[in-house]
Amino acid sequence: MGKIDESLENTEKCEQLNPGLADTLYIQGRCYMAKGDNKKALELLQEAAFKYPGEAAYWATLAIVYFENRQFSDSFENIIKATSLNTFKGEIWYNLGILYEKCKQPEEALIAYEKVQDLSPGDEDSSKRIKAIKSAGYS
Repeated sequence: MGKIDESLENTEKCEQLNPGLADTLYIQGRCYMAKGDNKKALELLQEAAFKYPGEAAYWATLAIVYFENRQFSDSFENIIKATSLNTFKGEIWYNLGILYEKCKQPEEALIAYEKVQDLSPGDEDSSKRIKAIKSAGYS
């Protein structure tokens, strides 16, 4: 049994003891993402987000699943929700930048990456993306 399957087994035990805990659902959703089962991951993550709508990480993770499913409108909706709940988490802003780039909106991506730099000066990933966008002629 691999670590992901072991984690799923343990979270299923938690679910039996305390049904419907948002954190348990979230962890299960992350495990199913790791296994490549985005359908099951989406179901669990949606349930977690609706049980505890104030947790930015739930919405940000939903955005990633939607992104992987090429459902960009739903991905935007969820990442925007995450940024509104936690404006200080650079990872969320970075994911927003990636989504903007994927949707061919480099100016908006640049703003998101610059926000990452404001929150985490020297962040290498966002710095690379800023340089790439600026070298393509956007500023």
